[in-house]
Amino acid sequence: MKIKRIISLALVLVLMTAMMPLSVFSSTPPESAAMSKGASALQSGSNTAGAATVWYGGDGSAWRVIGYDGEGVASEAGTATLLASGNMGHAYFDDGSNGYTNKYDGSTLKARVDDIAAGFSTVEKSAISARTLKKGDFAGEDTDCIAGDADLADQLLWPLSTKEAYALNETLRQADPEHPDSASSYWWLRSPGDTVLDAAIVYGDGYVKQYGYRVYYDEFGVRPAFRINLQSVLFT
Repeated sequence: MKIKRIISLALVLVLMTAMMPLSVFSSTPPESAAMSKGASALQSGSNTAGAATVWYGGDGSAWRVIGYDGEGVASEAGTATLLASGNMGHAYFDDGSNGYTNKYDGSTLKARVDDIAAGFSTVEKSAISARTLKKGDFAGEDTDCIAGDADLADQLLWPLSTKEAYALNETLRQADPEHPDSASSYWWLRSPGDTVLDAAIVYGDGYVKQYGYRVYYDEFGVRPAFRINLQSVLFT
C-alpha cells in the first residue's frame, strides 16, 4: 500500500491562522479538500506500527503520530503528538555539567533537545503546543516525571517519560528497527531511574529499562516528541 498510512503528510504551510489568507479559512471549506483528509489521516493508525509519518521542520525531519486529540501517548484535545521517527543524534544524559545527576533541567540531554527545537522557524514553533514537565520520583513503570526541584514549564520538545514509553506501540519504540541490537539504537527517556545516577532508557529492540542506566556511561539517542496544534496547520 503506497499510502502505507505514512501518507507523506508534509505539514506544508505550518502557518498560524493570523498569517494565512482568509480564503483558506473559509467557513465553508470544500469537503473533498486534501487538507481535510490530511488531518483525519493523522488519527488513522495513531500509535500503531502503521502510524502516519509527518515531515516537519526546516530540515525535513520525520515524525510518527503517537497521539491524537486526547487519545494515545502524551495527547491532549486539539493536538497530535509527534515522536521523532528515529534518533536525532546522541548524547550523554549528563556529561558532568549538571553534576552527574538524573535531573533533566540542566542536563546534556535537555541541551540537545533544545538545540533541535531552536532549529524550527518562528512559525513552526508557533504551531506547537508547549507543555509543562512535572517533577517527581521514581515509581517503576508509572514514572511520569522528571527528577529535580521544580516543574519545567513551556517545553516545546521533550523526551518521553517511562510511563509514556510503556504506552508507546512496541514497534514504534524501536528507533532503528534494522539495528535493534546496536547501542546506537538506544534512546534516553526524561524520567529518573531508581538512583540519582540513573535515567530511564529504551533499548534498540524496544525494551524499556525503567530502573535506568548511568547518566554518564554512554551516549544514547536523543529522540524528542512534541504536540502540534491541529487548528494551526494545514496538511497535504
